[in-house]
Amino acid sequence: MNNKLISIIVPVFNVEKYIIQCVDSILSQTYNNFELLLIDDGSTDNSGKICDDYAFKDERIKVFHKKNEGVSSARNFGLDNASGEWITFVDSDDWLDETALTCFIEENLQDDTFYVGQGLRVENNELKYWPSRYYKGIVVLESVEDYSLLDEVLVYGTPWGKLYNSQIIKKYNIRFDNNLSIHEDHCFYFEYILHVKRIQVIDKVCYYYRVEGNGMSLSSSLKSLDMLLYSYKRLDVLFNDIVTCFRLDIDKLTAIKHFLASIKIGCMRVAFNDCKPRKVCYEILKSIKTEDIKSYHPLSRSGKLLKGILNIKSKWIKYNIFFLVRKKLN
Repeated sequence: MNNKLISIIVPVFNVEKYIIQCVDSILSQTYNNFELLLIDDGSTDNSGKICDDYAFKDERIKVFHKKNEGVSSARNFGLDNASGEWITFVDSDDWLDETALTCFIEENLQDDTFYVGQGLRVENNELKYWPSRYYKGIVVLESVEDYSLLDEVLVYGTPWGKLYNSQIIKKYNIRFDNNLSIHEDHCFYFEYILHVKRIQVIDKVCYYYRVEGNGMSLSSSLKSLDMLLYSYKRLDVLFNDIVTCFRLDIDKLTAIKHFLASIKIGCMRVAFNDCKPRKVCYEILKSIKTEDIKSYHPLSRSGKLLKGILNIKSKWIKYNIFFLVRKKLN
């Protein structure tokens, strides 16, 4: 078995209710050659003190206290201070299976391979695979045979539940975008994929992702239209870079295309719902192409209504209909 040092980066902000379960799950790992970096991002509750107490008891734990600048800044701070050959991320309200690190280490780690584990969503004491159940497999990016697996993995853009090679991150200066507070993790994920040769999916649950009763993770919040537009444009560029770099057949990547189309159409919904200036709403509506509409496969009634309106040829008629029914599209 490999004996590589793994750096576990945990951004911490006002999670005194959950941080103990998170840290305990890490300290209970069956593979113990790791360092745990707890980045206290200006917590105003007891989170910082709890972290300090853990560091006093276990020399593998390093605690850093910094002013509040958001989760991207905290993760980047962790990257700047990590000394491991491999890196994984854990959100402070989530927890690991005790064999999470062992699952990765057992794979005979290769520097140019990206390792992806299974995640479980925990909501109202119910467990569901998140975002879905993946089968074990390896995708060779320069000669893809299994587009179905690649498509699903591209959608799975969270930073957690995965193992990253620290040298790749350092060499290409891959960082979380401090200007983003939504989809910043997916942008980091896409940028990393650009610099590996293979993606290997592990057939074991490594990670438990906590969702509050309202269907939101603790880090979720309302985002501005500008933020959504910025995140969409950044993701779209990175996705197309991946397609070009590995000469992928974009028509076979239906799930990730739906994901990106949903973000773009979501920008339009926010613009109309927030009663943005007519010019702003119309320009966003105009930017939605036929291919975006084809890639969009909503399940909700409001989403299906929205797609039906988008299929109307006249942009001016579409604009006026959206203005009238905007409150029903949420």
